[in-house]
Amino acid sequence: MIDPGNGSKWGIKSSNVSFINEIHEIIDNAKQFIIVCGYNFSPFNHPTSIIPRIINKRNQGINALLIMPPRMWGFGNQNHTDNITYLINNNIGVILDSSNHSKWIISDYGYYYGSLNFTAASMTSKTEVVSFCESLRGPNTLRWMIQTKEELIGFAIEQLSYFNTVRATMSLGTANANNLQLLQQIFTQILRYNPSIEKIEQTLLNYENVRLEISSIVDEYFPIVNFSYLNRIWDLANRAIFRLDRLAYVGNDIFLKNEDQSLNGNSVIVYNRIHTNFVSTIGQIRVSLEDNYSESFSDEKLTSLTIRTENSLREFMNNSNG
Repeated sequence: MIDPGNGSKWGIKSSNVSFINEIHEIIDNAKQFIIVCGYNFSPFNHPTSIIPRIINKRNQGINALLIMPPRMWGFGNQNHTDNITYLINNNIGVILDSSNHSKWIISDYGYYYGSLNFTAASMTSKTEVVSFCESLRGPNTLRWMIQTKEELIGFAIEQLSYFNTVRATMSLGTANANNLQLLQQIFTQILRYNPSIEKIEQTLLNYENVRLEISSIVDEYFPIVNFSYLNRIWDLANRAIFRLDRLAYVGNDIFLKNEDQSLNGNSVIVYNRIHTNFVSTIGQIRVSLEDNYSESFSDEKLTSLTIRTENSLREFMNNSNG
């Protein structure tokens, strides 16, 4: 780890080194705001979770915001959903962004960014690359530290501005129409084997983009509907992604076996069965959106949190630049 003695350090965090104290310092020393942008988090009731510390600072009047994707790859989605619900119930602003894979935290005290997730394993027992600063309040804060601070806060303000604009301008009917069109396009991108291997190849090429598109449906509805309605869509989207992951796994196996001429009929049967289930789930999402529930208004509590946080960050940046 490189430590020039100016309130910053960066480099490789070895697997036998804990970075928990550094993360906690950024949170515990915050006096004005905390922003966390992450991909994976320990459950809120785990001893190493940063969520209770953030809530403690929020209870002291400090604005806090978390930016995260609505779904993890593989295991852990219920934990992720529980964390999001717990944060909002405890007055923490949350923005869902399926494209987010960055990991960083910033307060008016300092910041961290790097490969480290906010989980026990990542903070204590995994090798990670990290960059850390704890001197944003000092009179001799270096220019590159200030530029990094502005970059991170600027990103958060952009996310908040977009979220709050969508909340104010997007109707449920418009969101439904947009996403019904998106779902219709998915039918032409994820294809059944019948028996052209090119259909498998096309499916594999489209796989990651379609996965992101399905997840982004949750992003779009999050600002404008209540949790009851959102959870119906969220559950179906998770189910569709699970089946899409499985379809890609079997499709890749078929593609490889076809190349070495070892393909058998059983793999094709399995692939087509999963494809049928995937198409059925996409159809269920379509039905859910077409129902257009009249009671599905947004969570006003979440809206007030994000508006207040955006205003607070803009004020902080204006004062810093002044």
